Amino acid sequence: MPELATADLASQVLADNPVLYDKITAAIDCNRNDVPVALKEVVRFLSLIASHGDGQLTPSHRVDLVWHEFILCTRAYIEFCNKHFDRMIHHTPGGSKEDNQS
Repeated sequence: MPELATADLASQVLADNPVLYDKITAAIDCNRNDVPVALKEVVRFLSLIASHGDGQLTPSHRVDLVWHEFILCTRAYIEFCNKHFDRMIHHTPGGSKEDNQS
């Protein structure tokens, strides 16, 4: 998925789910202007998972926190995954505490 597409997809998710602005700013302690970039990183990570199967990919702590907020918008998250990846991308926690805090 090209860089431009991830930014566009993140922008569309936010347009469709404006509640994510407040949820993400609280989750990662950022301002509203940082939210599109943070969500773009989640979209990029989901793309990596989709293109590399269900292997052991561990997101950065920041990406994980933003991903959690997106997942909580269950209908939007499921629709997004099915539309762009032809399947649901499940969140399977794993890795050491050190891995998950980087």
